[in-house]
This record gives sequence, structure tokens and C-alpha cells, in this order.
Amino acid sequence: MNIGARTLVACCDPALHIQAESVLHLLGELAEHGSLREGSRIRLGLSQLTVRARDNQLLLLQPRFEADVRELSDDITQTLSLLADQAALAQQLGVAIQPTSFDHRMVVACGALAHAHIYLERSEPTDDNDSGWYIGPADEPGEVECEHRRVYELVRERPALLRVLGLPSGYLVAFEGDAIKTVLDTRDQDLWAAS
Repeated sequence: MNIGARTLVACCDPALHIQAESVLHLLGELAEHGSLREGSRIRLGLSQLTVRARDNQLLLLQPRFEADVRELSDDITQTLSLLADQAALAQQLGVAIQPTSFDHRMVVACGALAHAHIYLERSEPTDDNDSGWYIGPADEPGEVECEHRRVYELVRERPALLRVLGLPSGYLVAFEGDAIKTVLDTRDQDLWAAS
């Protein structure tokens, strides 16, 4: 997208060109007001895009979730795909998205990510770095030892869970493997069965 003498560039899988165009238009408005420049960081759903200037281009970069999130990639396919997945789920369930950032903390029962039957439950975040999410085994009730993890770790360990992380506080989601089995709202109604 051309913005004055510069071109705003988003590299991604061609199947996501509509999502890329939407992001370019959104960021193009920021650029026209002078709010987009080298080093700008923009929260976008679970991800964060960073702007890098090269020649007469402003490139959109995302963290390398599968490697080191301090490194950046010029391919924003993952960001766009996650946005699309979370938006589609929210629309299907008829709920508003409550974003979770890739660097937020979550509480995970030790070993839970290796279980086939797990659940995720979101409480109100306790601070600006807390996602509010808890992940535990559905097939082992009782006290379990927990650890704090970062959301981006799911990209390597259990990427299918990422699509539900935009659901609001008070929601509970049960998974069997990578498949959603139940989505309970704040009134314990199963929105997944109703959709």
C-alpha cells in the first residue's frame, strides 16, 4: 500500500491477502497521521507487529514465535492466521474478543499440555502481564502443581489452543486433542453445542 513516498508492506501467505489488506488499511491511517515509523510497535490480536524501514518501504514484522520471540520475521502469516481464527470463533459463538498478548503469563498445570483431555478457563487478569488463562488436565481432578508460562510457548507445544485465547473472562473451553469439545460461557451454557 502506497503512503506518500513510501510503501507499507505486509508479506504473508497469499490465502490471507484479504486479512493483509485490512491490516494495511488500518495501519495506513496511522501512517497518514505520522504515527507509524521505524520501530513502531502495534498490538494486533495475540501478536505485535514491528515496523522496519528499508529504502522507501515500511515493512511489517512479527515475532518468531516458533524460535525466539525477540527475533523478528518479515512474514506475518502467523499473526494474520491467528487473527482470522480467533475472529471466526468469536463470530461463531457470538461473543466479543478479549485479546490475549503473546507475552502474557498463563498458569499451566504441570504436564497438562501433554494430556489429550484438557480444559482452559479464563478468570479476570490480575495485572497487565496476566492473561487470566489456566490450563489443566480434564481427566485428573484434584490438586496439581502449576507453573507460569508465556502464551507464545503454546505455538511450539499446543498451537490448536491459540484460537480460543480471545474468549472473554469467565469462559471455559474443553479440548480433546486439538478439537474443541465444549465452550461454557459465564452462565455455564455450552455455546459450542449451540453453534
